Amino acid sequence: MLTAHALSVEALKQSIEMGARAYIPKEKMADIPEFLMDVLSLHHSGSLQKMFQRLGGFFNRQFGSQWMESETNYWQQVRSGKYQPKPVILKK
Repeated sequence: MLTAHALSVEALKQSIEMGARAYIPKEKMADIPEFLMDVLSLHHSGSLQKMFQRLGGFFNRQFGSQWMESETNYWQQVRSGKYQPKPVILKK
């Protein structure tokens, strides 16, 4: 997911729930080749797990070290690669 919107926990979660295989903040645009390799070579949950390995510290600096506490189970699933998004129906 590439977005012009401000980076927020809500935007990150919504992107993941809608099936994004990576969320690349503007500050990490120089790293796009690495993210693309993950998206193209790893299954969905593997690419999210790799994204958190790369960006975990970045997210902690942006959101604060406690940012996952309100939804601990959800974020643990995402970080571990166990999260599977539900089908999303987009309405116009």
